[in-house]
Amino acid sequence: ARGLGMSSHFIEHAGEINIQMPSYVVDHVQRALNEDRKPLNGSRILLLGVAYKPNIGDTRETPALEIWRLLHNLKGEVSYYDPLVPAIKGHLKPDLQFLQGREGVSEESISSVVRDSDAVVVVTPHDCFLAPSLGKRDADGNGKQDGPFASALKQYKG
Repeated sequence: ARGLGMSSHFIEHAGEINIQMPSYVVDHVQRALNEDRKPLNGSRILLLGVAYKPNIGDTRETPALEIWRLLHNLKGEVSYYDPLVPAIKGHLKPDLQFLQGREGVSEESISSVVRDSDAVVVVTPHDCFLAPSLGKRDADGNGKQDGPFASALKQYKG
């Protein structure tokens, strides 16, 4: 935009918002847990989708890993389910190296992991996810839902 003599304020502002989004999501999770009188420390948190975009398996530049790091630093017990990303691989920033090789929750155990989680965060809304009410707290990182927890899975159509 600058090269064409145009203002890049909008692009810069969008970049700032994207950088702040993982912190916003973690704050949302923490507030939702607090409303249920649960500390984030020791809470079981499931991330649904860790890819950068829906319906792909590419984790480059995904905000999911930064959300995971922030939750981990606050002593949350974090796991993930993403049928398109069976394990965290590839080049990771130094502060994300602890995730290298981590495997996602298996399809066979996802129902029990969802049931046993204190919070589920929809980070990447793959088509294989749906949202029936589970009576838990919702923390949809995509801003699509708010209030009673409404994130679960349907069987992945592999």
